[in-house]
Amino acid sequence: MSVKVCNVSTVHPRHDSRIFHKQCMSLKKRHFDVLFCVADGKGDSVDEGISIRDIGAYRGRFQRMLKAPVRMFMELLSIKADIFVFHDPELLPLALAMKLVSKARIVYDSHESYRDFILHKEYIKPQYAKLLSKAFGILEDFVVKRLDFVISATKHIDSQFDLGDRTAILYNYPKLSEWDKMPARVQDVARSEIVYIGSIVAERGISYILQAIEPLDCLLNLAGNYEPESYREVLQALPGWSKVKEYGYVDRTKALQIISRSVAGLILLQRLPNNIESLSTKMFEYMAGGIAVIAPDFPIYKAIIERNKCGICVDPANVDQIRAAISYLIANPAEARKMGENGIRLTKEVYNWESQEALLEAIYTKLAKKAKHKHP
Repeated sequence: MSVKVCNVSTVHPRHDSRIFHKQCMSLKKRHFDVLFCVADGKGDSVDEGISIRDIGAYRGRFQRMLKAPVRMFMELLSIKADIFVFHDPELLPLALAMKLVSKARIVYDSHESYRDFILHKEYIKPQYAKLLSKAFGILEDFVVKRLDFVISATKHIDSQFDLGDRTAILYNYPKLSEWDKMPARVQDVARSEIVYIGSIVAERGISYILQAIEPLDCLLNLAGNYEPESYREVLQALPGWSKVKEYGYVDRTKALQIISRSVAGLILLQRLPNNIESLSTKMFEYMAGGIAVIAPDFPIYKAIIERNKCGICVDPANVDQIRAAISYLIANPAEARKMGENGIRLTKEVYNWESQEALLEAIYTKLAKKAKHKHP
């Protein structure tokens, strides 16, 4: 008898990398019955053999946080699953409610250190941020102690939960199968190209990158959505903007093409509480794509990038250091290629999602057995 796992999110898109492409598809491959409940307004569907159920889109942050969980709760009551997995911090009350009314096992997948995240959200006034962070930490601790299991994306997140053997870390490493389709490296570009792919937000150091490339003969491939949209105007006002090629949001195929044209990939998370102990998925994707990485000089990044000679770590707010790193890689293409090759090797040996699949299967198989034993 197959185990039915229902993933739940009112925030993430239906084809979210961690939830759909990694967790859902891995479980489907291992013969679990997989359902993903979302709130994007695109309707119900079956994608890659995975059932997607849509409760409809909600406009605005507060509608999403207040109304969507109530609507989702009503939807989940009609679903017979062995395991429900909640992927959003705002769904913690819903997770607790499902624990009280359902016979299923309830799991919380913490993608970020949200109590750190709150401290530097642009829409929260600084004088309230510490209070809200502490309040959320109390809520999170209260709820997770009453759930069956907590999955975390990093060691730092996992360290916040004192739950004994009811926690595990599932690292957000890239899927090797996606990078098998990597195009051949393009060597005959007119001028050296570098790349940033991801959400285009101030805390990721995009303005420092533009200032760094202003005097350089290079092109920045910039792919992603602006958050907020008005941030584009801030960047446009910088002199380095003339060396930017915009792509907007790109799918995986286009991302591979852009990376294949680039000497280096940049991930310059600023020195904020949630960033210092988090590992960017994009870093591993640049490595899998075979390009050198320019990353923050935080210990967690230096331990991977510098120790394994996959790129250069810099102060993410120091324009001179960022410029020097870009200049070095452009002037030394053979060294940059060697860093990229080290990244590919390391991804294949250690930093890949396939290394996490067995743990994912083991967690849910064990939880399902407990559920069936308790409720025959």
